Amino acid sequence: MRNNIYFPDAKTFRETLHHFFHVTLPEKAKELTTRLIDNFQTLSPASSN
Repeated sequence: MRNNIYFPDAKTFRETLHHFFHVTLPEKAKELTTRLIDNFQTLSPASSN
């Protein structure tokens, strides 16, 4: 199960992942590059007093 989608067998799961990485992701790549940023925030550990 992935994102509430049931895959009846491993072959279907593999085919779905292959389609995502080779078809869907390349189609969405340009849109994703405008949404993803690398401005990460550095957090300090909480004190353990």
